[in-house]
Amino acid sequence: MREDISKILKMMERGTIDSEKATDLIELLMENESIESETSGNYLKRTLKIRVHSKNGENVNVNLPLGIVRTFLKAGQGVAMNLPQAEKYVKDIDLDLLINAIDNELVGEIVNVESEEETVHIVIE
Repeated sequence: MREDISKILKMMERGTIDSEKATDLIELLMENESIESETSGNYLKRTLKIRVHSKNGENVNVNLPLGIVRTFLKAGQGVAMNLPQAEKYVKDIDLDLLINAIDNELVGEIVNVESEEETVHIVIE
């Protein structure tokens, strides 16, 4: 941002823009930087919530910080596929879909599966 402000001041020195226009541009830069830091910094503080509700009463509630989920998904993606014990559990899971959802700052429901026996919801809040 400092470089952008310097460019605006040089434009003002050369007479390309007046001081009022320079002030407007600098205020706009500062406003945009504030918005970017608020949204990007806070997104990874959100939570991935996994809810499994079974008709027989076996319910699962998992809350994971999104920053940790992203790190584990990226680091563990190749590892899980190469472990014979884990292969059967992860072979049908599209980890790239979850990583893309996080990278694109998706908020809301990612997965909603309902069967006669179970309901599974995965949400980013």
